[in-house]
Amino acid sequence: MIIYLYGPDSYRRQEKLKEYVERYKEKYARGAGVFYLDKKEDFDRFKDFSKSQSLFEVSKLGLVFNISDLEKAELKEFLTIVKDNLDNKGLTLILNSEKKPTKDFTFLLKSPAISHNFENLEGVDLRKFFDLELKKRGLEMDSESKNLLLMSCGKDTCEMISEMDKLALLDEKKINK
Repeated sequence: MIIYLYGPDSYRRQEKLKEYVERYKEKYARGAGVFYLDKKEDFDRFKDFSKSQSLFEVSKLGLVFNISDLEKAELKEFLTIVKDNLDNKGLTLILNSEKKPTKDFTFLLKSPAISHNFENLEGVDLRKFFDLELKKRGLEMDSESKNLLLMSCGKDTCEMISEMDKLALLDEKKINK
């Protein structure tokens, strides 16, 4: 199985990655192989990982980062490995990319692959996300404080969450300007 997480919103992309890893651990009680493809030795480890089959494990999970840093020859080999494992129930690969898929990766946007797009939130969607995250931390903010924090963080959800986490450390949970 191939899961493709992509888009510039790194916080929400990371949260979805954690969700998948936790679900996998609940079912198989095993960790994951982690591969940063900007390192030559990790690409070689990834190839071995995806081709080998364990006698003792039903399923394996691989987390793959920095796909866009692959050289042309490595990219071709990587795509072959991914395509060969689209329907493989014994291997789950989660591909994590900041960039939108290039032409080579468009097959990951269709079934049997699972894909999630994490574009930067704007407007109402950003406000809903903001309010949900405040609630998770048990914080209440007046509208002026919300607007100030939203304006200072912009679309950067990582920075927004970081600021909320700092506020959550305060004794006072009702935040005002």
